Amino acid sequence: GNLDLSGEATIAGDLNVGTDLDVSGNAVIDGNLSVAGALQFNTIQVTSTAEFNNGLVVNSGNITASAGGINVSAGATIGTNASVGGNLSVIGALNLGGNLALTGNVTNPLNVLGNITSSAQISGASLQLPSGVAINEISNDTTFATPSSTAVPTEFAVLSYVTQAINTALLSVSGKLLGEIFMRDDFSAPSAGFPAVCVNAATQSIALANFPELQPYLYAKPLRYDATGANVIDFPVTYYAIAANVLTWTLPDIPPVNALLAALAEDQVVHGSYADWLTVTNEAVIVGVPADTRAITSINAAARTISVAYTAADASGIATGNLRFYLHRIAGDANSARIFQIAGRGFITAGDAAGEWIGGLRRRDRMQGHIHSHSWTNGNPLNRDGFDYSRDGANNTAFTDLNIGSPANDGANGVPRTGPTTDIRGLGVYAYIWARSYLP
Repeated sequence: GNLDLSGEATIAGDLNVGTDLDVSGNAVIDGNLSVAGALQFNTIQVTSTAEFNNGLVVNSGNITASAGGINVSAGATIGTNASVGGNLSVIGALNLGGNLALTGNVTNPLNVLGNITSSAQISGASLQLPSGVAINEISNDTTFATPSSTAVPTEFAVLSYVTQAINTALLSVSGKLLGEIFMRDDFSAPSAGFPAVCVNAATQSIALANFPELQPYLYAKPLRYDATGANVIDFPVTYYAIAANVLTWTLPDIPPVNALLAALAEDQVVHGSYADWLTVTNEAVIVGVPADTRAITSINAAARTISVAYTAADASGIATGNLRFYLHRIAGDANSARIFQIAGRGFITAGDAAGEWIGGLRRRDRMQGHIHSHSWTNGNPLNRDGFDYSRDGANNTAFTDLNIGSPANDGANGVPRTGPTTDIRGLGVYAYIWARSYLP
């Protein structure tokens, strides 16, 4: 009949109960436990197999079957943890207030015909549902490089893989390479169907979470001097000075350094400030300064110096090492990259003989150096001879009647066009960088 224990029960052999079993304390059973009726425990520990024909309730303790399995034919509710050395078979719902640990394997899986509810973890070698294969992994692999019949992918893995597959198909149609700059006559925001970034927009940060291919590409791309020739990316330092928590590197007087620093100084003027501008990286320790990427706070092309914020005691001396300049890096953020605005700019191929045009750096507009023809108000020509100017053979030091006017029609080339910039004939377009993939 019924067995009602108000304390603990320790049974060295088997326990068979024809109807209900109610234990208010702990129950330790060294043999098998078989209950035909209702069952309620605080804590139960079974060293062999436990079978419950009419449900199982463990109020606040644990249930442990150290060697055998647990079979429940009408649902199970366990207040905290369950640990099963063999199979756990539940016909109905399995509700856990704690963890479920299974030491079984694919041949001894978890069989639940109802629902599994747990406020903590469910861990085990595999998960076996009423039909199909056993599952032993929830995979976050976005490449699907190794197909598995025992793994279930996460939503993130599926979305990433599908997005990459779509973008790969788009690449085969577009023929564009990662990081390629191309033009369109209208603006489009980045999307899964159009994985590209418009660089006409304001300076912007490219996050790895949204651009899983473009951000690493930009992050790893250094500035190059004479990319088609010497291809210099490492620029040496010869001296350092630390004063008032500012570190200043001095670079040697050599063509690659002079060209790069002049181009950097020009780009900084275009940018307008040092805020959210370029960084400098020492990829190895130099005179005790740890390898790092730091924001540039000052640049002096004439003195060949670059300064960054660096907290350390004042010091100076000879330095040996190399610096690199990554156009898109952001100091202290390896998961983002910065793209600078280039609206209103034409493109000039880099690698000119003077080394002024370095790929990725901006320059202001300018005009070619020249002189003007000029005349006196009486129409006689003015000739320069050293510092003396003559009119009709007489020396003159007064220039009150010298006139140089505004641009005028020379009779052959039409009325001169003037404006705030010097421009080529052009077409307004929107420039984009191809990201190849985009995750919203």
